[in-house]
Amino acid sequence: MLFAPGDAIRAHEFHYWHSTENGTDCTAKKPLRDTTWPCTKTTPTLLAGYPHVYFPSNPAVLEGFVGAMERYHARRMGAPVNAACTPACTSPAASPADEGGCA
Repeated sequence: MLFAPGDAIRAHEFHYWHSTENGTDCTAKKPLRDTTWPCTKTTPTLLAGYPHVYFPSNPAVLEGFVGAMERYHARRMGAPVNAACTPACTSPAASPADEGGCA
């Protein structure tokens, strides 16, 4: 859905409990340590997990997310997919404070 093999994106995760299935489709890594753990369940139409993803750190991942939404919408509504539609916040210069760029 969002990630290609080898893609990396900044995220943080904090939680006070664990599920019996935290997912194994992605690997989380502490930035300053060698600590890693499996996380997140993904399918072509699902991204489920604890990580809070910071899209500006890898705009291609955001483009993948937008593309997945467009494909889902097209299947549900029978409308053509607008491949040229990408939100303004995919710019590497965008900051998390740039509200409204991702409508």
